[in-house]
Amino acid sequence: MELRQLNEELLQELQEAAVRDADPGEVMPPVGGPPGWTRRRREAFVQFHRERALAPDPVEVTFAILHEHTVVGAARLERLPDEPGSVELGVWLGRSVRGRGMAHKVLLGLMEEARSLGFRHVVASTTTGNTAAQRALAALGADLTPVGATTVTAILLLVPADTSAGTANARSAAGTGRAAGLPPRQAPVARATGGPGPGRCGRAGPAAAPAWGARRGAC
Repeated sequence: MELRQLNEELLQELQEAAVRDADPGEVMPPVGGPPGWTRRRREAFVQFHRERALAPDPVEVTFAILHEHTVVGAARLERLPDEPGSVELGVWLGRSVRGRGMAHKVLLGLMEEARSLGFRHVVASTTTGNTAAQRALAALGADLTPVGATTVTAILLLVPADTSAGTANARSAAGTGRAAGLPPRQAPVARATGGPGPGRCGRAGPAAAPAWGARRGAC
């Protein structure tokens, strides 16, 4: 498994993966109309990522998740402007690769990205019924807190990999707001590390929704 920062070519592959292996409500904000991947929803999916991750001043950094050289999902990091030093993550995986421990590896990769940028906390949110996502986050040491009747928030404290000048400089850059506190679109590929994970990336049940950390329904 590897993470590759999204570009136009990968965006087309990501759209194909979403259409092939996920429901629209799992991977993008709501779009009116009949069920399924209508032309309007496909266009909205692409536009959403262009506006948020591929814009000159991106709101978030998005990674395509690759398994055996094929795009199978997406992961994102979004700096939280009202919470200095914190970044929100989000993940979705296609149905065909759920239940293989991949969520754990993706989370490790995202945490390493956030750590390298100098962030101190990672925040994620999911539904109370998304027990698989809660298990994956808890396995990494997240502090899980119920918020209302339907939401669970997870906070992970990032321990710096070292105290070198490079790490300190990255930490300083993370709070400047430059490029939304995230790397430019052409940053090097990030590879996730770590062994098999403890559970599925999704709500309870093998064929349920895979996304979490999606404040707007996005991945």
